[in-house]
Amino acid sequence: MILTTHGPRRMAGLARCARTFLADRSGAVAIEYGILAVMIAAFLISVAALGDTVLTHLFERVASHMFGDGGGGGSS
Repeated sequence: MILTTHGPRRMAGLARCARTFLADRSGAVAIEYGILAVMIAAFLISVAALGDTVLTHLFERVASHMFGDGGGGGSS
C-alpha cells in the first residue's frame, strides 16, 4: 500500500467539485425542458395513434344526439 500526501487534497478538490456541480442550476433547467418535451411528444404520439378511433366515436355520438338516432337529444 502506497501512502501519499496528495490524498486529502484530492478529496478536498473532489468535494469542492461536487459542491459546485450540485449548486449549478443551469443544467437543471435544460433537463426540465427535456422532460417536458418528452411528455409532449408522448402525448402527441398517443393522440395520433388513438385519435382516429376516439374522434370517430365522438363525432358518431354527437351526430346521434343531434339527429335523434337513439341519442335522445335532437328532434326528428
